[in-house]
Order: sequence, then C-alpha cells, then structure tokens
Amino acid sequence: HYLGTPPNPGRALISTCIAGNAPRLFRYEPYRFLPWQRLHKLNSFVSANAPITAVTKLKYSIYMYDIHAITISGGKGGNGSIGFRREKFIPRGGPDGGDGGNGGNVLFIGTDSVNDLVHLVGVPKVEGENAMGGSGRNRSGHDGQTKSIRVPLGTVIWERTDSGMTCLGEIVSEGDVIVAARGGHGGSGNKRFATPTNRTPWLAEAGLPGELKELVLELRMKIDVGMIGMPNAGKSQLLQKISKARPEVAGYPFTTTEPAPGVVTREWKSFVIAELPGILPGANQGNSLGRSFLRHLWRAKVIVHLLDGSVEDPSATITGVNTEVAAFESSFLQKPQVIVVNKIDLPAVRARIPVLRRRLARYGVSMHFISAETGEGVEELVEQILQLLEETPPEPNPLPPPAVVRLLRQSRSAEPQVVRDGLVFVVLSPKAERMVRLADLRRFQARLQLRQMLTRLGIAKALEEAGVQPGDTVRIGVVEMKWE
Repeated sequence: HYLGTPPNPGRALISTCIAGNAPRLFRYEPYRFLPWQRLHKLNSFVSANAPITAVTKLKYSIYMYDIHAITISGGKGGNGSIGFRREKFIPRGGPDGGDGGNGGNVLFIGTDSVNDLVHLVGVPKVEGENAMGGSGRNRSGHDGQTKSIRVPLGTVIWERTDSGMTCLGEIVSEGDVIVAARGGHGGSGNKRFATPTNRTPWLAEAGLPGELKELVLELRMKIDVGMIGMPNAGKSQLLQKISKARPEVAGYPFTTTEPAPGVVTREWKSFVIAELPGILPGANQGNSLGRSFLRHLWRAKVIVHLLDGSVEDPSATITGVNTEVAAFESSFLQKPQVIVVNKIDLPAVRARIPVLRRRLARYGVSMHFISAETGEGVEELVEQILQLLEETPPEPNPLPPPAVVRLLRQSRSAEPQVVRDGLVFVVLSPKAERMVRLADLRRFQARLQLRQMLTRLGIAKALEEAGVQPGDTVRIGVVEMKWE
C-alpha cells in the first residue's frame, strides 16, 4: 500500500489497489506552494501527465504541518458616547457620555499539548473581539475579549511586510505569550471634552481599529540532536534502537516523511534527537521531499550524519547531503557533527571499515561504526553524543525577544496634513477623523465645537495655507463637509 519512485522518475504513473476498492492514483506534492503556504498533503486522482516524486502512504493522513500563514487583527475600540444627564430636580446635569471599551488583543501562547500547527488548518484569520461603545450615566463600554492561539514550543512568528519578513519573537517555553495584534483604544465620551467655557460638548471620539497583520508561523522543533542522511541509511532503525520512539522501519526509502523526535535517556542524562527525512541531491529544487524540514536543525546542538556503509562512494554521499544542508542554511555546517557508518553487521561493510576510516578522515569529525540492526557500537555513539552536548556551549538566540506591547493608542505627535484630490481638500489627521466620525453636523453647536477643535489641532491653519475658501469641500476621513 505504498507508492515508490526513483529520485528522478520523470513522468511516471504508478497505481495500486486499495483493499475493496478499484485502483486509485495518488501523488505527494508538498512544494507547489509558497513557503508560507506550504502544506504536506496528499492529492488524489493524479493525471497521467503529472510526475510522482516521492514515496507516501495511500491514506488520507496529514503530515507534520510546520509552517502556516495567518492573518490576525485586534478588536476595534468602542466609540465614546454623547449624552447628557437628565433627571428630576437636577437642572444642570451636564454631559455624562461614557468612554468606549478597548478592543481585544490576539495572543500566541506556547503549550506542549500540541506538536505542530495542524490545528490551524482552515483558520486563515483570527480577530480579537470588538469592544462595546460607551453609554449614558458615565458607563464605559465592555472591553473586547482577548483571543488566544495555542502554538507548539519552538514556534517562530514572522510578520510579512513590504520590506520583507520581520521576526516578532518565538515561543520556547510553556506559557510563553506574545501579543501579536493589539486591540484599538476606546474613544472618549463627551464628558471628557467638558471645559469651563464648553459645558455642553457635542463631540466624542470614535474607537481606534485594531492592528492588522499578516503572519507566518514557523515551527522549529526543540531538539538537541538532528539526524540526517540519505534515504534508507537506517535512521529510523537507529532512532528506534536508542530511544522509545517507534518510527516506521522498512527496507525501502522514504519511510520517514516527517521529522520524528525521540528522547534518549541514559541514567540521569537525556537528550532529544530527531530523525529527518532522507535528503537527495537536488532537494533544493524540490526533488524528493525537498528540504524544508531542515528548518528543524536550527535549535540542534549536534548533527549526526548517518551513512550507509554499503554505498560505493561514501565521500560523495556525505558531500551531497552537506551541500543540500548548506544551501538551506550555511551555519548548520558549523555545528558539531558526527559521522556514523551503519550496517557493519554486513560482512562486506565490516571488511571496508579500514578503507572507510581513511576516506572519511578528511572531514575532521568524530566517526563511529555501528549496526542499528544488532546494536553494535550504538552505546558508544550515545556516550559520544552526550559528551559533545556537554562540551557545546548554548548558542546565542539570534531572534529578538518579544517587545512589551501596550494598547494601540493614537499618536499625539502626528502633524496634520492637507492634500488636494481634485476640488476636494483632504485632511490627514487620525485625531480629527475620530472626532468628526461621531459628530452630528446638523447641529450648529456641534459644527462650532468641531471648528474650534480643528483650530486647536492646527488643521484650520493648514487648510488656509492650502488655499481653502468658504464653500469648498473638505474631507476628513469618510465625512465630507462644506468649509465655513
């Protein structure tokens, strides 16, 4: 019930029978998407002209989903209220419009209860809850509820901008929190605008919209050791031998299609090792399973390069794999590396040990000759890895720590600008846009107070410098008015 093809199958067509069903055709195509849209998936009913370039199970199963694009937005702040106190025996109640609530934030919370990002499949956007507006009797609006998104440990959060990708932070420990999108600040009610000379304010502020961001979540597994190599070198069997992990072991390549972690424990010492799928030459061009899974080597301190001892040219095999690793990230080759030659239980391989030792000595790294089948040399390898982990200092974190995020408030230092749009004077001032949005311009008092506010903000002067005349159309935000 598996499909297998050579590294370069061309336009091959392979079919097989599923028990009880007619023959069906499948293909595995994880790399037809952009990096932030990549999803390991199975597509059914492949056409005869489409190449099949990997080995995969004939099941509708989802493989490790380690990168996800998502749009998030903070909740909108509530509008301020315009109200006046009207009660018996209180002739001068004054303004009592309450403030709007603050919009809800969007958080990412680290948890070890999820292993990848598959729970976010089908979730293209997450929005914080909008806040409630203020009301009379000085009642403030209810704040919007914060939305929390659970992500696995090791998740790096990137923001996609016009200038490229910017790292917002990473989740490395249980309970780590990153506020990715801030909710908008609530608007002020008309009570906030009462002064000794203006006791009946008819103006209030609209709430600010929340932040809108396009993010890419990238999972980099928290591992100590990464195991790489060509397909069918025995990586799964070695992982099964040294840990309690039970990856699939078979006599054909590409039984591993996703990183498989395992915990190795010896007395009071332990480390996490992850087996990565096999790497073939040309993986950087999308051949075989590609090489995107190499991102999980970011946090590894030691790299174990497993080599099939029966190959004709072991040096070419190691060089080919290292070339693909360097094409993904050159700094990975600076990590301590151990070359492990497997299958010495075969007489032909055991006889080649002296020759292999001489050929591989030029790499200048530790070498071990083992048999993952019988366990020969495996414990010595584990001891060597433990020693390397103790000697290797922790790498400095290249990613910036998450910044302290506060509510999204209006900038007070922004100077107003006036631009011409044909015969319309367009005012660019967030403060004025919030004020005019809720103003009842049918009231003369509201228009008078708005004019005073525009004068205080410097907008009236900017309009006069731009050449505005009485009767001209002025646009502030979505509101157009005649200049008086």
